[in-house]
Amino acid sequence: LGTFYVTPAVLRQFIGAAGSSDGGTSGRGIASLVINTAGHLVVTYTDSATSVDLGRVVGLDGVDGTAGVSITGASIDPNGHLILALSTGGTLDAGAMPGGAGSGAVVSVAGRTGSIVLTAADIGGLAAAIAAAAPVASVAGRTGAVTLAVGDVAGAAPLASPALTGTPTAPTGTVGANTNQIATMAAIKAAIDALIGTAPGTYDTLGEIAAQMASDETGLAALTTVVAGKQAALTIRDEGAPLAAAGGIAILDFVGGGVTVALTGGVATVTIPAAPVSSVAGKGGAVVLAVADVTNAADKRGERFTGRVSIAPVPLTDAATIATDASLGNEFRVTLGGNRSLALPVNLLDGQRGEHVIAQDSSGGRTLTFASGWKFPGGAVPILSTAAGARDRLTWAANADGTVDAVLSKAFA
Repeated sequence: LGTFYVTPAVLRQFIGAAGSSDGGTSGRGIASLVINTAGHLVVTYTDSATSVDLGRVVGLDGVDGTAGVSITGASIDPNGHLILALSTGGTLDAGAMPGGAGSGAVVSVAGRTGSIVLTAADIGGLAAAIAAAAPVASVAGRTGAVTLAVGDVAGAAPLASPALTGTPTAPTGTVGANTNQIATMAAIKAAIDALIGTAPGTYDTLGEIAAQMASDETGLAALTTVVAGKQAALTIRDEGAPLAAAGGIAILDFVGGGVTVALTGGVATVTIPAAPVSSVAGKGGAVVLAVADVTNAADKRGERFTGRVSIAPVPLTDAATIATDASLGNEFRVTLGGNRSLALPVNLLDGQRGEHVIAQDSSGGRTLTFASGWKFPGGAVPILSTAAGARDRLTWAANADGTVDAVLSKAFA
């Protein structure tokens, strides 16, 4: 609201002229109170719509009429106090405006006489009202266009994967719901109660049911009776015939003891244990087989094979570096389609013998280098035959240190 100048003549507009009986107590109201373009405070009364210029208003910043808080209304209450309504929504009691019979003229304002200039301190509560109307200075320690995050709000949890504490609650779903909604303790208990149904208290847990089935002979007898009632659909006979169907009736061989029958939903399942092995190669007990106990077996320690013995060749993939898995065989074949390098075989056994058959393609002129670990007589690395379609044989033997001794035989025609 700021500061405005008040003269005795101005104050008499509130308390009434000397000799009148209505100064500040007649109920005469103020229709409007505005600051005009000249910076003067102008009062318009309700009785005769007359206006009074109360003088220049000076704001707190020293500029006429620009303090930032305006008066939206004013009235004299029944106690003779001037009540000002502010644009901030609050009100100010400007104090008593006594009068009556011309004897109530104001002698001082805020303890001062003469030409008085009122300040904010002279009007109680004005500074607090102005401070309350000040704009927000910062939010979460930031200014400007502020965007709040979860961490800026005390006690807030993120929407995704919140770590809730205390006892959070959620709506209770219906029994049998198959959705991604949260399963509350109430929903879980309802599902368990539905599963238990009307089972007595001694059978409402899986442990109690299992224990009862293991010890209740009456229950087992009842199950036997049910199975017996299904015998029209199940026949077990000792005829040496395999499992078959005869007129819709299952026929099952009876091979010995240990046969079990389980009935589930009216379907009988018969389990017959396999008969144990009685002997191996005519031997019983803890049997240890010899080569002679196995038909057509040869002794790996030196017995001579009969007939033809063939080692299946393993084709290799032609690539810039040709790889060999020695666990796949002993003879390996590849046709070169360009200049190549032969990697050292992997998965070698100490003493393993093998051979690479290396052929030129229809163009010929292909070269082959050897990876570290290939060893040749005198350390001289061999050079392949280069004629189109030429075939060389690289014969080798593996050493315990992982190296391979090799000899190249060339130009088989």
